[in-house]
Amino acid sequence: MLEEAKKELYRNKHLLIIGKSETDRRLFINNLIEGVHREVVRTPRGITTLDDYADFIKKVKMYNPDYKTAGYPPFPALQLVYSHHDILRKEDNSCLMIIDELDQINPKEVGYVERTIKILIERLDDLKKGEKSIQLIVSQENENDLIDKLAKRDNVYGSNRNARRTYKQIVEQNLKIIDISGY
Repeated sequence: MLEEAKKELYRNKHLLIIGKSETDRRLFINNLIEGVHREVVRTPRGITTLDDYADFIKKVKMYNPDYKTAGYPPFPALQLVYSHHDILRKEDNSCLMIIDELDQINPKEVGYVERTIKILIERLDDLKKGEKSIQLIVSQENENDLIDKLAKRDNVYGSNRNARRTYKQIVEQNLKIIDISGY
């Protein structure tokens, strides 16, 4: 299972780790990222609100320092998150971002983190050979229709998408589910 996950990671896929307990998933991810030649950016335990996520973004400095004057909504946490999303779309970054226990984030506020995942999926889908991209590992207890939520059409997936693929196919192609229940 670990080798399969490493292969997917080296193929430049995003990973969704599900199954077993939170501790087991965390241990699996630790083993998975051992020896990875990228900067690892990991959300701390206990992120449950938008403010927690904004604090994390500030801590890892993945935002535009001029975000307050960039015309984003007038709420500090939202300004920071919108700036973070712009950085994810534009920057040539090759870090590995880990979002632990997505299902523990407040359901009313998880949309901002899901939007981050959508942006990274879109970026990976648009990647040209030789370009760098942020890779993502997400963990949660089970799939919980995350693929369907991410496949909902909105303004994240650009209008120039290939008409022969659905949004769900784009998500499934770029986000590999790894179930560690049998590991």
